[in-house]
Parts: sequence; C-alpha cells; structure tokens
Amino acid sequence: MKQFAYLMVIAIISAGVVSCKGKNDPDNGQGNGGYAGETVKTQFLISIAENVAGSNRYKMSSTDVQNAGDRASFRGMDNICLIPFDADAYANRIGKNITLTAIPAAAAATEGKLNDANSVFYTDVAIPLGTSNFLFYGKAIDNNAEVAIDTDADKHRFGIVTANNLYGVSKEPAEISFDLNSVYTGANPAKATALANYMTSIANVTGWSTHANASLVELYNTFTKAGDRSGSSFSVQRTVQDLYNTLERFQATQVSPDAVVTAIMAAIEAKATVSGAEQFKRTLELSSDLQNYPAEINLPDGAAVIAWTVGTPSSFQVRNVAYGDMTIGELNKYTYPASLQYFAKSRIKTSVDSKKDFYDGSNNWTTILSKYENDDAKVVNSTKSVAIKDAINYGVGQLITTVKHAATLKDQKNYDYTVTNPLLWTGVLVGGQKQVNYEFCQTNTSANAFTIYDNALNGAADVDGVKGVAISNTISTPNYTLVFSTKDNTDKSDKVYIAIELKNTNADFFGKDGQLIPAGGRFYLVGELKVGDTYAGAAPANKNIFFKDYQTTVNMTITSLANAYSTIPDLRSEGLELGFSVDLAWQPGIVFDIDL
Repeated sequence: MKQFAYLMVIAIISAGVVSCKGKNDPDNGQGNGGYAGETVKTQFLISIAENVAGSNRYKMSSTDVQNAGDRASFRGMDNICLIPFDADAYANRIGKNITLTAIPAAAAATEGKLNDANSVFYTDVAIPLGTSNFLFYGKAIDNNAEVAIDTDADKHRFGIVTANNLYGVSKEPAEISFDLNSVYTGANPAKATALANYMTSIANVTGWSTHANASLVELYNTFTKAGDRSGSSFSVQRTVQDLYNTLERFQATQVSPDAVVTAIMAAIEAKATVSGAEQFKRTLELSSDLQNYPAEINLPDGAAVIAWTVGTPSSFQVRNVAYGDMTIGELNKYTYPASLQYFAKSRIKTSVDSKKDFYDGSNNWTTILSKYENDDAKVVNSTKSVAIKDAINYGVGQLITTVKHAATLKDQKNYDYTVTNPLLWTGVLVGGQKQVNYEFCQTNTSANAFTIYDNALNGAADVDGVKGVAISNTISTPNYTLVFSTKDNTDKSDKVYIAIELKNTNADFFGKDGQLIPAGGRFYLVGELKVGDTYAGAAPANKNIFFKDYQTTVNMTITSLANAYSTIPDLRSEGLELGFSVDLAWQPGIVFDIDL
C-alpha cells in the first residue's frame, strides 16, 4: 500500500475583528456545553498543495480518482463542511456546521476560485470563539458541483456514499457515519422467481425422474443436482439449450418419439423460441419476461443463484450463499464503489495579524503556514487569521488491481484453453465492506458485510456490446476501485476476499468441480487478501487491508482456469454420460502478488 493524498489545508483570515452574539445572527453556532454562541466573522482560504518530486504521497489513478496529484487532475471539491471543537476529544461540538461553496476544478485568481498557488478565498464565514480544532469533510465534484448523481453509470464511475447525520444537521461525531449505496434495494425481482419457476416446470415433467432409460434419469439427476447454480438469464438459456439439443439427439435414436422426452422439450419451448436448421445445434431464445436478468438491475451474473430444493413438490428456489466475507445472491449486499471523500481532524494555528497578503498566488503552503506564530491555539476576539495544521487527506482507500494470465492455460479437466481472442475482464468485486464512523474507520463488528461491484473498469472498451478490458499474458492496465477502510488487523489474521469477473471469449471449458464455463458466459476467480509477515510498500499502523488515504495494490496472475465459477451444469453430452456436480461455493482461483 502506498499512501496518497492531496495535501489540503485551510486558512481562516479575519476581515477585522467582528464578534457576533448569537441568537439574531443566522450564521451563529448552536451552543453546546459552555459555548455562549459568539462567533467571529472571518475570511477562509483553502490551500491545495500538489505532489512534489520524491514524495511518497500519491493520488489515486485515472482521471476520476486524480492520479497525478497535481492541479490539472484536481476534480474540485463540493459538500464542504467543517465542525468546530474546543478540545482534542472531538466529543462535543461548539457550534453548528460551517459549510463552504464548492471549489472548482481550476479557475482564475478571483474570489472563490483557485489562484495560481491553489488557494481558494472565502469571505464572511462565522467561526465560534473558543474553536481550537476542526473536523473537515468534503467530496470530489462528480459531473456538476453540489448536484447529486442519479444514474447507474455515474454511480459506478464516481462512486457514491451516504453521509449519515452530517449535512443539514448539527450532530456529534459519535452520531456521524458513512454507508456505501446498494446497487439494488428491492425484494427478489419477479424475473428471478420466474426463471426458477421455468426451470422447475422442466424438471417436474411427469415421468422424467423415474424413466426406464437410465441415461435419461442420469440427465435428470444432473439437471436437478443439489447445490447452488447460476439463475441468470444467460445461464438458464444456455442450460435449457444444451438440454434441448441433447434430448433431440436422444429422440433421433428412437424408433418412435419418447413421450416423456417430447413433454420435456415442450416444457422448454413454452418459454423459449427454437431456431436453427442444423439438428442437435438449435439455438434457443428465452421469452422476453425471462431475458436480461440480473443485468437489468445492474448486477453481475454471479449474483443470480438458484438451488434445487427437495420437497412436495420439489422446485428450484432463489437463494443466496456466502464465500468468506462475500455474500453471493443477496442482491442488496452489492454496492457501488465509494466516492472520493476528503477528511481531516486537526488543531489550528492562529495569528493576530492578517495573512491575506501571503495568498498572492506564488507562496506555497509551507511558507504561508510558517507565518502563523500561535501553535495549538484557540480563536479569540483578537484572532485575525487561523490555519488548520494537518493535511486534508482522503477518507477512503483505494484498491489497485492488475490482471494477466500465464502463457498457457488449462481447465479443470487439464484440457488446453486456447486464447484465440483475449479474455475480457469486466468487473471487480470486493468483500468485507461495512459502515464506517466519523473518522472513516470501520468499527461495526456485525456480520452484515457488503460487496462492492465495480464494473466501470479503467481502460474498458466495447467488445461485442460488452464493456471490458482485454487481458493477455502481459500486465493489464491498472483498475482503481475506491473502498472503505477495513477493521484494524494488528494480529494480521483478517482476510478479505476479492473476485474478478471475466467473459469467456473463446471455447467452452470446464471450471471448478467440472462445471461448464460456456463461450460467451461470465465466470469468476476469487482471491484472498491476507497480510503476511513481509509485504511490499507501506502499511497503516494497524495493518488494515484497506485503509483511508492508502492504496492497496493487488497484482493477479491467472495460472489455471480450474477454479473458475459460472455454475452452469454440463448438459451437452452426446452419449448422455453425465453427472457433473454444480457448486457455487467460491474457492480461491487466482495466483497473485499482493503489495500491502
């Protein structure tokens, strides 16, 4: 992990000493404890320092996460909020939130805009007397300052975070928290149940499970194999297509059509249109009420899970399973990435003299800060200028992921996998995400963990209608996913699971437990992140796997496809020699280097 940040600081310059006694002043703080409600009208300046050569602080990569750490890459900042305190405990505020207008990405040296030294000037801001500490919050501007994003594409691109009890209210730090936003928040969609019911209608055709032909019974047992399988539209379509072609092949061997097989094929045709002139190679298209799930709710195919449940009657049921800290199938547990949040908690420096003249567009922040003579001070009536001492850093962490594959690949049956077309990397899933507190630290110890789904990959291009990154046996373009901090991990026992989602752009192959990974289908490889005794880069003090203002770099090398998951049973066998198990309990399938 590499530490990164825009080094951002705030300076407050008095426009003359103006003491404002509370209740008639709309800018007056709301008194808590011993605070008497007095404020001083001030001028604010925010200074944004750029990276310098040799610095170990780096910005997050690509345009949206400000990799360069310089003026040109700065997206601007909105939702700026300061909370004043009179002690290091940050337990009881002494006034209401101080809000500032947005900082543009770049502009001329005019009031409220960035000047040539990256300072931003504000006037007439009321600061409570007695203030010695500030909490600072802000967010990188998305499309437009102070305008909330509302499309799925923008939420994946920029990330989105809900700030609880921060904006529009004056709550204590213990009441402030931050949540990721679920991609889907409703109940199980009707289409999920409809797909499961369709599979059930096929499985429960009278006479199939007790047929006199042993191969047909084996085919039934494979179709209804215990365990979890994909319930996505693509998976169901491919499953019933393979079943249909296999049954058609069986019928061709019969003197007269088998009535049970005819009934099974009719059950398939009830919700699918059959096309293609070549026998045993028919193409099936599901009816419109079964198509495009779960893509239509912007979730990965792997989120759709069904399982055969024995009962009266037996049926396929929609369900969810867990692998480590990744819940698969519980749809509201998939979230967008975090947005680019800023945070600081700091004491202040003060001066009885105005420092406005030093904000001339040429002095850097180090020079400006050196002009404040009173360290760890409080705002009093004679204070004319105030500076926040500590840097404003990121409140979120970043996962940097690269992917490549070995020069030769084999599947679970040790067959060669020929990479005629580059594999397409389409998503990253990150487990272990929970609510964080006012300091952007994870304190919630409940089992209610969420999984980030990042499908807006850096460098993605459209390949046959699918956005993804073509990967090869050389290292890919890095992808950057904003994440919340994980819990303290001093004993280095924690594990976080991440997965990559890929599209099979070549021929069918066999993955975990012999399950079929069809051409055109999505599959998943799961990796485990665990801090060892040695690792590259700098780590947070408590060895958090993800931590605010740090980068965690994961370099994945795919050495085998034997542990790939797609959860589609193999129903293609020409000789009906079937019986492959189907299991969605994800297992590690990636060899990777982790720079922690």
